[in-house]
Order: sequence, then structure tokens, then C-alpha cells
Amino acid sequence: MLFPHVNNVFFGNAIRTIQTEARISGFTVMLLTHQEEAKLQQEQLASLKRSQVDGVILVPAAETNVAQVRALLGDTPVVAFDRSLGSATDSVLLDNYRAAREATEHLLGHRHSHIVAVNAPYKLQPLQSRFKGYKEAMEAAGKHAETIVWHESEQLRRELGAALQRKRERATAILSMSYSVTLAILSTLRDSHIALSDIGFIGIDDMEFANFIHPPLTTLAQPAEQFARLAFQQLLERTSGSTEKPVHVVIAGNMMIRSSCGCKPVSSRKP
Repeated sequence: MLFPHVNNVFFGNAIRTIQTEARISGFTVMLLTHQEEAKLQQEQLASLKRSQVDGVILVPAAETNVAQVRALLGDTPVVAFDRSLGSATDSVLLDNYRAAREATEHLLGHRHSHIVAVNAPYKLQPLQSRFKGYKEAMEAAGKHAETIVWHESEQLRRELGAALQRKRERATAILSMSYSVTLAILSTLRDSHIALSDIGFIGIDDMEFANFIHPPLTTLAQPAEQFARLAFQQLLERTSGSTEKPVHVVIAGNMMIRSSCGCKPVSSRKP
């Protein structure tokens, strides 16, 4: 497995599930990370090739294409996980457009007419699809889409604080596009003395501590165990010699209704 990092609940649960499935099938797992760095990803893929692994589950770094991967791995079976490598490679992905669109529509349903989306600076297909879902939901409602790209903490504090505290057309809700962005937003709100209870908030990617924040965070969770089992099963078929056309699985997220969106907390539901 080659993942960007292991420090969020989605990747952590996926890794644990893949390790379990692999052990049951008699495989040993190598876990490497590329930290969203293309050069490090190249080095790690080359290392996997030298180790003569049977197959790779890959979360590709930004702007990775299948030709780059094949140049390093040759014919080693690859399943793209969370991020696509194109139509020629098996993949298991979240329906990112739908996730962001439905999260946005949920906030609009709570009468938040001005929702600011906060995104990460990486040129990743999931983030781009999430932004598209948010933007089109806002346009369909006749609302203005406003996006802040988080680069560093002071810049985010300045821009998000301005959006939430300006006198005219003040943003009343936030849609966070990823786990790391949500962490940055929570830190910014704390440092800016802005109470989460005073705004609406939904984050894409669940968090292990979401229930312990006040108010508890509403999130769009990716079903990590389902992702992982499907990815491993597809890789297992490829390592067994399957020559079927590439399989592309797109999975809906689970809306974890808590309180930060404006709802009373209920059990999770599928959007």
C-alpha cells in the first residue's frame, strides 16, 4: 500500500481493514507513504517494484498519471484508492461531487444563504469534484459561491475571519472539503474567538473526535471498511490473473448528522 499519510480516520481504518483482509488471504502488507510529494512517491513505487510485490493499492499524489506509475511498476497490478488514475486502472472512489452537493444542500436547508467552502491547495481530483458539487448546489439555489483555499494558518485566519465577520453578506456556514482542512478551520475559529455554535458547519471526512466538540460536528463520512474490502478484492483478482476490463467503483458517503449543521443529533443516515 502506498498512501499519502496515515493521520486521519479514513486512511487509518482503510489500512487496518486491508491488512486484515490480506492476512486472511495469506498476504503480507508493506505500507509506505508519499506525504503528497511526487518525488517521494516515485521513490516509493520504485522500492515496491524492487521488492517484487504482487500488487499495489495506491492513493496517488497530485497530478499523477497512469503512464508515470506504469513506468515504475511495469505490469504489477494496481488499484487506485480514493483518487483516480484514469479509465485504464481499477479504482474505488467516493462520489465526491454528490457528497459535496448534498452537504451544501443540507446547509441551504437550514437557511444558510451564504456558505463559504474551504479547500486544500492540492490539485487533487476528489477536491476538484467536491468544489464542483458545492458550486453547482449554490448556483442552483441562486446563491453566491465563495471559496477560501487554505495555504497556511495566518492566511486562513485572516480570510475566514473576514468572511464570517463582515457586515454585509456575512457567511453563516462553512463547508470543509477534507479532514486536514477541518482541523485547520477548528484551530482558526479557536484562535479568532469565533464560536462554532454561532455558525453552520459540515466537514467532508469523519473525525474520531467529532462527538467531543461543542457542538458535535456533522460530517460526510467515507465508508473506509467498504472501500478497503472492495479495493483488496479487486487487487486479489488481478494478482490471480484476471484480464477483465478495469472496474471503477463509486461509493456514496454517509451523512453523520450531529449538531454543527443545525440539526438535532440523530443516528447516521445515507445521503
